[in-house]
Amino acid sequence: MPTMQELGFADFDLAQWHGVAIKSGTPRAITERFNSEMRAILATPELARLMETLGAENGAGTPEEWGAFYNADIAKYEALMKKLDIKIE
Repeated sequence: MPTMQELGFADFDLAQWHGVAIKSGTPRAITERFNSEMRAILATPELARLMETLGAENGAGTPEEWGAFYNADIAKYEALMKKLDIKIE
């Protein structure tokens, strides 16, 4: 089966991602502790091997990096929906 790029869609990017969100207004110390613990878990050799086997990438970063990534991805799909006149029902 040809890839989207092979079909002529050079910029096609539909990656699946998972993230964790914390309620807005959570104290910074709690957010930082949670982020630190999650990054430590994602860095364990067992999980790193599993992610590599599955072809997954560990994109763990700061809460600010996650927010920027999330907002950019949402904006990308909002623009696509507008271009294609797709409405959420």
